[in-house]
Amino acid sequence: NDVGGEAASRCEEILTRMEESTSVIPNLVAYVTSISAWARTNGVDYAASRAENILNRMIDLYYSEDQADLPILDGDVKNASHDAPFNSVITAYARSSDSYAAERALAVLQRLEASPISPTATTYNAVMDCCAKHGEPERALEIFNRMQEMSIPKDSTSYDTVLNAFARDKKAGSAERAYDFLCQLEEEHSSGESNFIPSSLSYATVINAFARCSGESYGGL
Repeated sequence: NDVGGEAASRCEEILTRMEESTSVIPNLVAYVTSISAWARTNGVDYAASRAENILNRMIDLYYSEDQADLPILDGDVKNASHDAPFNSVITAYARSSDSYAAERALAVLQRLEASPISPTATTYNAVMDCCAKHGEPERALEIFNRMQEMSIPKDSTSYDTVLNAFARDKKAGSAERAYDFLCQLEEEHSSGESNFIPSSLSYATVINAFARCSGESYGGL
C-alpha cells in the first residue's frame, strides 16, 4: 500500500500527461487504475477526494450536453467495467476517515444512477460497505432495499454486508437487528422468495455481534 500517497500522485501525474496530450486519450483502465491508487493509499486524509477529482475529470472529458461517449474498453477489460471508476471512488470513501463518507459515497451512487452507465451489484455493495464502516447500518439497509427498486440482482455479498453493518455497529440493539435480518433471510429462503442461503459467514457475523456485546474488550473475528 502507498502509505504517503507518492505512488498515487505519480499515477495521477502520468494520467494528467495523457489528458494533455494531443496524440493519446486515456482509456477507462487508465482512470480506474489512477483512482484505485488513491483508494488504496493509507494515511492520507485527502485520498478519497483526490480519487473523486479524477472521476470528475473523466466525466468532463467524456461527457457534454450533446455527447456521452464512454471511455473505450481496452487493456485490462476483465477488471474494468464502465461502473468501475465510480466503484473505486466509493471504496476510497469507505476506507477514509471522512465523517461524511457515507453521504459522499451515496452521492457518487446517485450520479451513476443518473448517468448512461448502469450501476451493478458491486456498486451498491461498495456503498453499503461504506455505510457499515462508518456506523450507518440503517442507511446500508436502505441501499439494500434500493437494489430491488432499481432491479439490481443481489449477490451473497449484498446480504452479508447488511448483516455486517448491524453487527459492527456499537449502538444498543444493533446485534438484535442483525439477528432479525438473518431470520428474515431464512424465512425468505424457506418461502422461495429468495435464492440466498445464509452461509457460515452470515451466522458467524451475527454470533460475533452478540459476543461483542458481552464486553468492551472482545476483539471480534
